[in-house]
Amino acid sequence: MTGEGLFSFEFLRAMAEKEVEALLIGRQAMAVYGAPTATNDLDVLVVSKKAERILGELAESFGLVKVLEEERGMVWKRRQVRYTDDPEIPSAAGVWPRVVDILTIPRMRGFAFETAWRRRVPIKLETGGAFFVPHIDDLIVLKRRRNSDRDKEDIAWLKRHRREIVEEFPGVGG
Repeated sequence: MTGEGLFSFEFLRAMAEKEVEALLIGRQAMAVYGAPTATNDLDVLVVSKKAERILGELAESFGLVKVLEEERGMVWKRRQVRYTDDPEIPSAAGVWPRVVDILTIPRMRGFAFETAWRRRVPIKLETGGAFFVPHIDDLIVLKRRRNSDRDKEDIAWLKRHRREIVEEFPGVGG
């Protein structure tokens, strides 16, 4: 995967260098699987405080600031920490703010991080290393649990394109 200069790529590259145990979820994971989507925010799933701390330090090294820390976030009802561009500094017109949401979800009905980690799909970077996305079935479970209109559209897209995804990403078919 290539994308030099893009915030999301640079963050994922740095995350790969740190070898943090984390899964890229949300719209960026959909983009990795080939969905036509545009977003500059990264949703990263972790299981440990150590991984959360490493990603938080990484976000701060990109100049992001912590703007949210909740033990039972509104959407997931699990721990969520959000880093974004400093809200006190206005961004240029048409420039999306950079956002990193770190979600700590060890388990919830139908989902266990340990299982998702064993089934993770490595996305190798041309610069070396890899970051990880969930197996298509685990991503569907996460989207089903969140259950927004967009998540429902994503689930339908994943199901429609399952065959192509399985062909493109060996190991996803199981």
